[in-house]
Amino acid sequence: MSTLHTLARKARPISVEERQRMIAVAAYYLSEQRRASGDRHDPLDDWLTAERQIDASLGGWLIGESTPSFFDS
Repeated sequence: MSTLHTLARKARPISVEERQRMIAVAAYYLSEQRRASGDRHDPLDDWLTAERQIDASLGGWLIGESTPSFFDS
C-alpha cells in the first residue's frame, strides 16, 4: 500500500468539488510535462489520466457530496 493511500485512509472524506480541483491540478502538471518534453498537447487525455491517478490514490472511498472541502475552512 502506498504512503499516499495510507494517509488517505486516515483523512476525512472529500467533496466532489475537491476531487475535481485535485484532478484539475494533476491535469495541469501532466500538460506541463507533456509540453516540456515536446509531446502533442491533448487536454482530454491529460484530464482522463489525472482522473485515473487521483481516483486510484483516493481508493474510491473518500467521495461524499455534502462533505465540506478543505478549501472551505
